[in-house]
Amino acid sequence: MNATVSSDPFFDLRHAIRRLYLHAGEPSLRSIASRTHGGISHATASEVLRSIEKRRWGQIEVFVSALGGDVEIFHGMWVTAREKQERQREEHPGSAPEPTVTQVLMGIGLRRHREARGISRAAAAEALGLDENTVGSVEAGRRPLPVSGLAPMLDLYGVDKPRERERLTALLHTAHQPGRLDRFFALTGKEPDTYQRLAAEAEMIRIYEPKLVPAMLQTREYAKAVQILGTSFMTEEKSVLRSRVHMARQRILENEKPPKLWVVLDQAVLHPGIGDRRVMRNQIQHLLTRIRSRGLCLQVHNANWDATGVAAPGFSVLRLRDPETPDIVQVEQLTSDIYLDSRDDVDPYVAMMMHMVIDAEPPGRSLALLNRLHERLLN
Repeated sequence: MNATVSSDPFFDLRHAIRRLYLHAGEPSLRSIASRTHGGISHATASEVLRSIEKRRWGQIEVFVSALGGDVEIFHGMWVTAREKQERQREEHPGSAPEPTVTQVLMGIGLRRHREARGISRAAAAEALGLDENTVGSVEAGRRPLPVSGLAPMLDLYGVDKPRERERLTALLHTAHQPGRLDRFFALTGKEPDTYQRLAAEAEMIRIYEPKLVPAMLQTREYAKAVQILGTSFMTEEKSVLRSRVHMARQRILENEKPPKLWVVLDQAVLHPGIGDRRVMRNQIQHLLTRIRSRGLCLQVHNANWDATGVAAPGFSVLRLRDPETPDIVQVEQLTSDIYLDSRDDVDPYVAMMMHMVIDAEPPGRSLALLNRLHERLLN
């Protein structure tokens, strides 16, 4: 197992546990509990999958053994995670501020301008009189740049377009303001928008959608039907803008290194309701094409037998390529997006996503269901 550098001490162990679960065939939680002969309950098995950092080794050991994993290897990973956690507590006795969305956006912009200029991080740090780690922390969104430090950095990177300098300056001032107004971003139609900038840096985007096919995967016909539906509760102008923003975001999937998509859909989304049968048939065909291209992992969830699915809103969890940057959650509203970046806000959504993944049909069965629905719509 390759070690992954991360600020989260349990990143590697959590990833290994999930891989073990997938390789075991994604058994039900009750099945796992029964294999332990009373060692752990199905609720504890669920907690090992969702929040392993809160579990004692004895519980993890029973879980790993039930799935046929190498207990010795996992114990070593657990000890390493605990030691790293203790070192972090000793080195940072106070709780350091968590990266905010504006800081992450700021860092993405500065890194891209530096790289476009062909300047290494070390060279930038020397020219600006900064420590290389400071430049890296600013680019990763872990710390805000001092207000006085922005103009020299933009000059060094050759950023001379007034609109871009204004955008980065506005982000910097927002990052230094108290409160969390930086969570809300209105849909303006300007490109690239906040979601596009973050998604372009994402390694994976996990999406749960209980009502519609996710905007990133909608066909133009389906999106048009959603747009028409939207005019019943918002102005036509805003509905058209919303649709245009969604279509623009799909271009992220055409990037040289597009993010992987892991989507959980409620089964009701796949039945005719948006547009006519032809629209839905073509939409399902588009999903099948995406799955076969291996750019999409899709699972179908049935909210009828899981109350959590009924209560859950649609949301996305973006995991950026920089392992030091924590996950960011996007919750879409009618005319704006909310971005959550603190662990207290993000963790419940990640736990909910894991619950949906565990309870939904595995990818193979979901693919078979899509094929059946597509064939049915052909008749």
